[in-house]
Amino acid sequence: MNAGSGTPCDYPIVGGTGTCDSSTDQLGRIDIAVAPSNPNYIYAQAQSIVWNSNGGCGSTNGCQLGAWATTDGGTNWTYMEGSQGGSLSDCGFDYPQNWYDQGIAVDPNNPDRVFFDTFDVWFATRTGTVWNDITCGYSGANPRPVHVDQHALAFLPGSSSILAIGNDGGVHGTTNADVVTQTTDPTWFNMDTDINTIEFYSGDISGNFANAASPQASGGAQDNGSSSVTFNGAPTGPVQWQLGIGGDGFYSRIDPVGTGSSLRFFQSNNGGAMSRCVSNCTNPGAP
Repeated sequence: MNAGSGTPCDYPIVGGTGTCDSSTDQLGRIDIAVAPSNPNYIYAQAQSIVWNSNGGCGSTNGCQLGAWATTDGGTNWTYMEGSQGGSLSDCGFDYPQNWYDQGIAVDPNNPDRVFFDTFDVWFATRTGTVWNDITCGYSGANPRPVHVDQHALAFLPGSSSILAIGNDGGVHGTTNADVVTQTTDPTWFNMDTDINTIEFYSGDISGNFANAASPQASGGAQDNGSSSVTFNGAPTGPVQWQLGIGGDGFYSRIDPVGTGSSLRFFQSNNGGAMSRCVSNCTNPGAP
């Protein structure tokens, strides 16, 4: 779409004008959000279905085409500068997953402040030119503050400060979303600690599990790595599992022999790569 029209447009150029091409339809998934405080303010976020190499797109499709805003209920649309996939920077980048993770939430009390999600969560203003990555899931920090692959954004009704986000890792929240700007990030907290929702695809238990002095178990979960636990004798009961290695940990196995003072865990990780823990495997962030 381009200002005032519903015509599909080419990948928006830097400067935000875009060029329409009636022979090419680049619009993939589109998400729309209406400002709670003013229904004439509407935002649209679009995925590109055209293969490109902008930013971190890697010469494939599924990256972000851009975002548009209207203040008159949809009669006229304006491209939001800085929303083009290749312009996304800060601690993030473009990534070919908008078909999978894309969404919008508008500040309940200010229709010009808006939050978008891709693999990360971004903050923008309707007339601004810079998007701020406020989750930085691939920042390299250990542990990373917020899991990647965002799917849902929701403000507490009437509140500009309380925002919850849902991602492949569960749920995170903030109570100071109202302070966010193009250069200021909110403080996030993980809401998963008391939510027992992890789904293991495959797992294993240590030998002689029923009678062992310290029986152990390990399990692999999609995009939530491999977690393990040590029970203090039998019978086993509720206990906090510990994440060893993040990523796509579909499978996790325990060496039936083991050496040293603790059992060895073999844990799968991203891209089929095999990771192995040789000591302290039930501690958070075990190698």
